[in-house]
Amino acid sequence: MLGALISLPVAAQKAASGTVATVNGAAISQTVANAFVAEQKAQGAPDSPELKNAVKEELIRRELLVQEAKKMNLDKQPDVAAQADLARQAIYIRAFVQDFIKKHPISEQDLEGRVRQDEKPDGQHRV
Repeated sequence: MLGALISLPVAAQKAASGTVATVNGAAISQTVANAFVAEQKAQGAPDSPELKNAVKEELIRRELLVQEAKKMNLDKQPDVAAQADLARQAIYIRAFVQDFIKKHPISEQDLEGRVRQDEKPDGQHRV
């Protein structure tokens, strides 16, 4: 069944409104595609037209699978809903921490001072 889902025809069209593809009426935004590309680049993938095309194809496959899962009401199952909530929380927490670090950077001098503060008299570091 999974193979049949992935090979289903998809209406993937570029639109001027920031949509990378449309799958059964559901738009995949350029913002989502950009975020996925950024994740891939952070893992070492080179920025290239091939990467962008692979990301687009992956997002289309994901949307097809999400639509099928929702047709089966899997999103209504308590354990699935709980997992989705935990994933959402992790995203918000990561964004908060990144924003905090960006707004409150630690200088090299502060870091060195902290290391010195944690040193024991014998030169060893406290754990």
